[in-house]
Amino acid sequence: MEFSIYIVDDDENIRAILKKVIRDNKLGYVIGESSDGIHGIENIIDLKPNIVLVDLLLPKCDGITIVDKVTSMNRDISFIMISQVDSPNMVGEAYKKNIEFFIHKPINQIEVISIINKVKGNIKMKKIVNSLEKTLHSIMDLKGNDEFGSHKKNKKHKGEKILLELGIIGEAGSNDIIEIINMLMEKNEMNINTISNKKVYEIYDMLKNRYKNLYEKELSIGAFEQRIRRAVGKGLKNIANLGLEDYANDIYMKYSNSLFDFSEVRREMNYIKGKSTHPGKINIKKFIDGIVIEVLNEL
Repeated sequence: MEFSIYIVDDDENIRAILKKVIRDNKLGYVIGESSDGIHGIENIIDLKPNIVLVDLLLPKCDGITIVDKVTSMNRDISFIMISQVDSPNMVGEAYKKNIEFFIHKPINQIEVISIINKVKGNIKMKKIVNSLEKTLHSIMDLKGNDEFGSHKKNKKHKGEKILLELGIIGEAGSNDIIEIINMLMEKNEMNINTISNKKVYEIYDMLKNRYKNLYEKELSIGAFEQRIRRAVGKGLKNIANLGLEDYANDIYMKYSNSLFDFSEVRREMNYIKGKSTHPGKINIKKFIDGIVIEVLNEL
């Protein structure tokens, strides 16, 4: 995917530097530029670029106003603020208007490359998540009149729905997670009081025996443990990206604290934004407990 970029800055030299960095590093293509906010708003609404680089302080109409007016009509455009202002109040106001990244003046090429690439990554992730949500809705429509035939199938379906919402239904570890849900249900342990008293290694040991007895598969615990960790880690990243795109997103609000530690989701969000050198950590026990509760609550 080639990204379209629009630049709004009253300094012609800044615009020239940004265009050169974008062109030389193949970050996208600049579809337009303007030196003031009023013309900038008109052109952005008309051209619908993927990314807008906008100066905070502009004649006639400042950067925050541009973001506010454009996003009220088109929330698919991502904004990067250009500024040499260090005022906490102005920076805080910018964050309230969905500005997630700043490029500081004087312009630093490495910072520009890093920030634009991060925004591009967020846009790609948003498209993936939106596609998954559409798939989920289609599945729900197709199965809307299906009674599923049994309590077991209903619970399995609920677990799959949650993994689909997290964007990890295609991960190898998602099958292991579904097997855990089925296993706990079949053993009459599908309740939070029972599952909360079990250690992760006990659940894994049960799953190992299930694979051996039910499917005649001799698997080491390490084999599916890594699959589950990768799947849950992918879910954490997807949830963090949802929160960055829309803090009020229903899936983000629902699962950021029930399946993950919220502090670790915030850490992952800061890592994605380049504000932290450490990504968020996952807690497998909390995830398993949480998905059991979610499945039970949706029955």
